Amino acid sequence: MQSLGVIPEAELELVCALSYVNWPGEQHDEGVMVHVHNGRRVWNTGDKNVAMQVTGDPATFPGSYIIPLRFIRECEVLANLEAEVELFVQDGVVIAKSEHSFTQMSLGTAKPTIIEDPTNFSTTASVSGVGLKYLIDFGTLTPVQYLNESECNSVPNLSTFVFDSDFLGIRSEYREVGCKTAFPHWEAEVSGPTGEVAVDRLILRRLFNFMAESKVGALPARLTTDFGGGNFLQISMENWTIQFAHVPTGAARYYSELTSRLNDLGLNIEESEDGKVCVEISECNVVMQLLDGRVPVMRCVIELISGVDSTPDLLQEIQQQNEGRIFTKYFMSGNSVFACSDLRCSDLHHLEDHLRGFVNDSELLGSYLAALGVTGDGLSLR
Repeated sequence: MQSLGVIPEAELELVCALSYVNWPGEQHDEGVMVHVHNGRRVWNTGDKNVAMQVTGDPATFPGSYIIPLRFIRECEVLANLEAEVELFVQDGVVIAKSEHSFTQMSLGTAKPTIIEDPTNFSTTASVSGVGLKYLIDFGTLTPVQYLNESECNSVPNLSTFVFDSDFLGIRSEYREVGCKTAFPHWEAEVSGPTGEVAVDRLILRRLFNFMAESKVGALPARLTTDFGGGNFLQISMENWTIQFAHVPTGAARYYSELTSRLNDLGLNIEESEDGKVCVEISECNVVMQLLDGRVPVMRCVIELISGVDSTPDLLQEIQQQNEGRIFTKYFMSGNSVFACSDLRCSDLHHLEDHLRGFVNDSELLGSYLAALGVTGDGLSLR
């Protein structure tokens, strides 16, 4: 039986409290991984969106073990009730022993995301713990207004860290529901390039809840990131670090949802370097692109026919079709005729119906063009 050491209550409390920001689920066999690094016990949990690390007391055990968060919470309570708690692992089971009790649970198997080495990050900001807590509080606070589910979903789940030469700020916008933008600042020592990076607002709010219950006081906080291609923002205080993934802003933030929904529909997708996505529906190639405007939209385009000359009859047919349609529009570019339709990114849950309707409208114009005797390199729809 391998001992992981006698774990102080303060260490268990910190690991437990910070891990709830990520909430590793037992159903997916997740937990908090404990191992030894540089002679100290280190705890890691998280995924690609947010990851945490806590450095504990000196330790010497070999290997790494994934302990369910519920078990760590139980050990925290035991450490409060008893003088000390020691952890052991044996045959895929973690065991906790105290003076008057013992408990055990099966270990997890899902490896967590390990935080990146911040030494390659180009920008660093130092700010007091009190200042950071203030920024996160009012940079994630929702407006004083009742918002229904639809209104909440229309607001991008983003809070943007702004690194200025002498200040650190967090901006949260609610213009989609007619509410004002929050933009608190706090004095900070910033080195490296300045800029801004967006993170998940709800997860950031959970970090505030953790900090509100912790005694951060005047402890210094360190924020590191990289604007030149980096993917993460890290926040460190004393013996813990939390890592947030950069979240795309504008229409780009919907790219993952778009490709995920297309995969769920069983469509074969092709992704290009310029951000376009192509799928085949009813033997037709539909090209999709996310665009920024007054509201972010997904634009669908189908090339109906290529290699044709612009003629009065052809342009008149296109105009007549556009006059009677509100869903799909047609246009000519170069020597090709295209069908085009936009869908708000916030309405991607209607993606399947949108694509089917778009293809049906395109097939209709394809038939009209064929009836006119328009021929080119080939009608893609008939």
